Amino acid sequence: EAAQGVGARPHEAIALGLPEPTAMTLATVDGEGLPSARVVLLKGFDDTGLRFFSNYLSRKGEELSGTPRAAAVIFWPPLGTSIGCDMLIHQRSRA
Repeated sequence: EAAQGVGARPHEAIALGLPEPTAMTLATVDGEGLPSARVVLLKGFDDTGLRFFSNYLSRKGEELSGTPRAAAVIFWPPLGTSIGCDMLIHQRSRA
């Protein structure tokens, strides 16, 4: 679901030479439901969803382990668009 709304926008942003075209805000919650957000880099997307890297021992990694749901927003001002999505997080192997 999350990747369906992304479409060709990242490719357009990269082709235009926009600064940090793969930067996205990722929001998570801790065990008490307190939200936190940070910028991560979108590493890829396909029919299975969005991909980004995380240190599993970081605050973000611990929050995702406890509550495997997140919200992301990608904003491209020169394209006049942003994309927001809610997603279920799945840990993938490095392979």
